[in-house]
Amino acid sequence: FWWMAKPVLRLTPLVQAHVAGGGTLVVGGSNGVSEPRGFWWLLAYVLFILVIWIKRVLVAAWQLIAPWNRTGGPALAVGLAIALLGVSDSSTAIWSIGVSIFLIGIGQFAGFLSRKVRVPPGIAGRISSSASSGLVLIFWSLPFDALEGLTGELDNSFEMFILSGVFMVGSAVWLVMTNADIVSRVFERGFGRFGSLKPVIRTSIAYPLAAKFRTGLTIAMFSLVIFTLIVLAILNNIGSVFADEPDRVTGGYDIRATISRDLPIGDVRAEIGNSEELSLADFKVIAGTGEISGEARQIGAREIGYEAIQIRGLDMVYLETSLVEFTHRDPAYGTTDREIWAALAKDGALAVMSGQAILAPDGFNRSQVEQFMVEGITSRSPEEIEAIVVQVRAPGGRGNVVERTVIAYMDNLANSLDASADVFGGGGRNGISMIFSALGILDEVAGRSVPLTIYQFRLADPAREEEITGRLETVFLDHSMKADSAQALIDQNQEQGDAFNLLFQGFMSLGLLVGVASLGVISFRAVVERRQSIGMMRAIGYKGWMIQIGFMLEASIIALLGIAIGIGLGSVISYNIVQEIGKEIEGLKFNVPWINVIAIVAIAWTFAMITTYWPARQASRIYPAEALRYE
Repeated sequence: FWWMAKPVLRLTPLVQAHVAGGGTLVVGGSNGVSEPRGFWWLLAYVLFILVIWIKRVLVAAWQLIAPWNRTGGPALAVGLAIALLGVSDSSTAIWSIGVSIFLIGIGQFAGFLSRKVRVPPGIAGRISSSASSGLVLIFWSLPFDALEGLTGELDNSFEMFILSGVFMVGSAVWLVMTNADIVSRVFERGFGRFGSLKPVIRTSIAYPLAAKFRTGLTIAMFSLVIFTLIVLAILNNIGSVFADEPDRVTGGYDIRATISRDLPIGDVRAEIGNSEELSLADFKVIAGTGEISGEARQIGAREIGYEAIQIRGLDMVYLETSLVEFTHRDPAYGTTDREIWAALAKDGALAVMSGQAILAPDGFNRSQVEQFMVEGITSRSPEEIEAIVVQVRAPGGRGNVVERTVIAYMDNLANSLDASADVFGGGGRNGISMIFSALGILDEVAGRSVPLTIYQFRLADPAREEEITGRLETVFLDHSMKADSAQALIDQNQEQGDAFNLLFQGFMSLGLLVGVASLGVISFRAVVERRQSIGMMRAIGYKGWMIQIGFMLEASIIALLGIAIGIGLGSVISYNIVQEIGKEIEGLKFNVPWINVIAIVAIAWTFAMITTYWPARQASRIYPAEALRYE
């Protein structure tokens, strides 16, 4: 370093003279002849020297903090800082990443303490890695609101599903590969009863677990795909609540019909009674509702501007017969669903709102459009709430400003069969919030008479709903009636959800094929890398079929580890998701579709064996003399 710095020190006066006089900088060459050199060349040379000095300073600084680093100090400090940043920004993703880094620091500190008490280095390293990976895995497996008392409510979004999969699978694979010898003993004991295969089993387990990094990546690839497929398969059962409790969706009505606003029906009961296709005896209940678009704002809220809302007026029959349930209500107006409906029928100044009008527990607005949202209440709020006053008007400020006292909020499944409704939000057209009141609200807001456009029918014989649906459309053809069986709409929604999930599972299965193909590539590579080892095994008595089974077992171990991790972690995160959604939609149950799970496992394992068969067969045909000459 001094040899490099000395010319710079000698040239300092010349540089000063060059800068002052603007002349040509000349440096004596080794042969005594002057050699002109540019000023920028000299500057670059000086900067090079400075870079070397900076490097030495950084190395010295790192040596000073190295002991602290071995204790996990940097990970603890960085993780805590990121976690606090996530809390301040109300970001679950940032908070979770920070906590994960902090837990890795705790694992490093555990390893440091182990070394301090003179635990052998190998065991201390295992303690550190096992503690880090185990703590991270436990943290990401906790229910979503497990630490809410510490952090408060944080904002969730879709990236949390991706982060959960990556962190859970990564930590699980890290934990397994850290304790590879334990895994090896478990497999040996499981297959050890086959005495003739015992040497094959040992070599089959030893080779993949010896190359921990490569094997770990392959297992992780398998696990991530299986993880996603299992989550989709389990969550696909959520929609069954529609079929199990249809009254929560339909309000107890069998047929829902809509007509054109320009072609209103004067007296629906009279037209049915006068028709030849239908009889009033076919119906238990005929209820009517009307709907217009509007704007609303909450009195006393921070947001003083009007936001979009759908206004629905309900006739007296609907108010007296609806079976729609409420998740939140003001006990001053009723403690049961029927009492709330009776209060609405008695007092036209009262109203209820759809579940879409209250925020999800993380503050996430489930709709993709700007809409009215109630302040001070979330879906996680207690069942008993206080009524609020809302002002409603026609879009753009037209018509009259009408006040209504909102006393309850509907179940999230209610009205989910409406056209373009958000299935999990109970919204109206375009999935936005809705306000429901006695029929007079429509005329008050619009400043004119608004006809009924939606009719709900409860049949005397529900088994005839398909037949009566067609007859209703015939009788009211002049009014452009479109009638639908409520059960048919439920089945259609379920089929659409199933089709989407199956399509997504199909795309994820392509990723599974990539994982299976990687096993085949690894097997081909293993045949080349271990050619001499194969020759030695053949020379000491291994049969060709034993070599082939050994390679097949290697692929089986990797595939089964990936499948087991994916199924286990996918079930855990699915359970947490179902429990979280169940706080907004009562009645959801966690069910594992074992047929789908078994099919996924069978397909993954079968294709893994198929891709491994050919390289395993090649390995079994290697002759000892040829293999031992191979370099």
